Amino acid sequence: MSEQDFSELVRKMREAQKSFFKSKSHHDLRCARDYERRVDEALQCMPQEPAQKQARLI
Repeated sequence: MSEQDFSELVRKMREAQKSFFKSKSHHDLRCARDYERRVDEALQCMPQEPAQKQARLI
């Protein structure tokens, strides 16, 4: 998944979440959860960069 595709997916997720919090409808909740699941799956497929070690000062 490209960065552009991922950012579009996150944008749609946030729109769905905002829609749910305005309406509190069951349909909007299912839609928001579906986008959250898709974002979580996309994050798991992305390569993880190893944490950089902090330089020692002393």
